[in-house]
Amino acid sequence: FGQETIQREEWRDGGTAYQFKLRGNPWISNGEDAATTRLKLLSLLDYFNNFGWKLHASIVISQDHPEPPPAYSLHQHACISLNSSDCLRFIRFPRSVIDVLRQTIIESWLRGIQREEDYEDAHEFKLYGNPWWGQGDDAVPSRILMIHILSALYNKGWYLLTSTHISKKPYDKDSLIFQLGIPPSPTSFFSVSFNDYDKLNLICAPSELIPAVQQTLGQETILREEWCDSGTAYHFKLRGNPWISSG
Repeated sequence: FGQETIQREEWRDGGTAYQFKLRGNPWISNGEDAATTRLKLLSLLDYFNNFGWKLHASIVISQDHPEPPPAYSLHQHACISLNSSDCLRFIRFPRSVIDVLRQTIIESWLRGIQREEDYEDAHEFKLYGNPWWGQGDDAVPSRILMIHILSALYNKGWYLLTSTHISKKPYDKDSLIFQLGIPPSPTSFFSVSFNDYDKLNLICAPSELIPAVQQTLGQETILREEWCDSGTAYHFKLRGNPWISSG
């Protein structure tokens, strides 16, 4: 992080934890500062990786004080952050990959790109529409966009390691952390989304998967089902409110 960033540091809890108190408010930063915060986390992940420590998961234990993931080798890690309701920020991806992602966005987000901007080692696309609201007319297209982005990165050898909530700002979304590996054989992706209190959508899923999901849910659980969004999504409306159930 650099000594200019560290306000205070000390061993805590009987020597089991080392704590850094940083200057400013990096977990609620905006714009270039937000990109810089994620770059520092990626550098930390790189440093740990050089000593054999791998990131396998991040867990939010306290919503009031979420800890960032232990942030992984040189430029083998990168990050996507979903910002505001319409911005995609790609942090530390090579320029060649940004070019691929630009074409992917153009082909899979029909509303188009409003503008692009470079931050420190990051490239941001501001899109038309509000894809990260995740509701209404943009609900399925936004998920199709992310399916194509994840597929494009995967086919270039960038594997999704984890998603983590770095920012504490109310409307900020998860950041997705990737590690570079050997490009795999081409594959395809689909999305499962849980909407409202009682809806489940299979987006870009092979039609042969539908019967298996029907059987798993059980006909007594399904209130209504149908293809929607020009056949790109299969929609289940379920009985009750399974996504807010208790006990």
